[in-house]
Amino acid sequence: MSEKTSLHLAISTTRQLQETDPRWFEKIFFGYPFCLELKDNPLSAPESLELALRNFPEKQKIILNTPIRPLENQLPLVSSLLEKARELGLSGVCLNSIGMIEWVKSQFHELEIYLDGFANLYTRYDLELVKELGVKGVVPAPEIDLTERSGLLSQEIEIITPIQGNLPLAFSRYCFFYPQAPQSCPNPCRDAHILSYPQGKIRQMGKALFSEQNLCLLPHISGLQKKGFHSLRIEGWIMTPEQINRSGEVYRRALGCEVTENPPDWPELFPEGFCNGFYFAARGADFIP
Repeated sequence: MSEKTSLHLAISTTRQLQETDPRWFEKIFFGYPFCLELKDNPLSAPESLELALRNFPEKQKIILNTPIRPLENQLPLVSSLLEKARELGLSGVCLNSIGMIEWVKSQFHELEIYLDGFANLYTRYDLELVKELGVKGVVPAPEIDLTERSGLLSQEIEIITPIQGNLPLAFSRYCFFYPQAPQSCPNPCRDAHILSYPQGKIRQMGKALFSEQNLCLLPHISGLQKKGFHSLRIEGWIMTPEQINRSGEVYRRALGCEVTENPPDWPELFPEGFCNGFYFAARGADFIP
């Protein structure tokens, strides 16, 4: 029997969660780790997290994201968020720092631990290390192409591969709009602010930069499964609920071999266009159908 392929989702805000159809996804990585001031971010306070999940029916699907590089004065907030996650029955926590693993294990051993792309895991030696530390799954560094990723696949730790959405490229501790953070952020980054340059476009939200074009591996899903990629994720960080739900539906059908190419509504739904990231050892902005 062939191995079942899991489809996951990463999202930022309470509104996205409330308007997402959870039936398409095995796990939902929830919360915007790059900027706690982002409007509707459930990571801003434990009360915000509890409110966000109050009416969500499948809390066991939620993996709670955490601030990307928490400073010492942010650790009490992280601790209170993880305490609330445990209280609500969430299944796990996602980190971007290897240095936090032991602390989370000692304080919140009930929660499974995942590492996201900015943990900068590149090699099998990295995976061996975090596996020994008890990590359940990882998103390898985004610069790794598919050939290199194939060499990381393991039966002992879940290798999660982004397949659709805007890729996070970089982050800062300082807001691009307000280097001196105001007491109440007006959230100008909720509107699209795009930097264009000859090789492509970059979009900013909060304290992070994303690819303006959408990663899209839909035409390659069958080949990915044949190569052993059985844990896939939609990067819904800055996607609309409509884009998220349609992507979930289309990719779920693609995993059943019902879809083999971009559907007719794809260009209208994603007018920014598509790219393949670095998966085919080409420029990140290129798209190979």
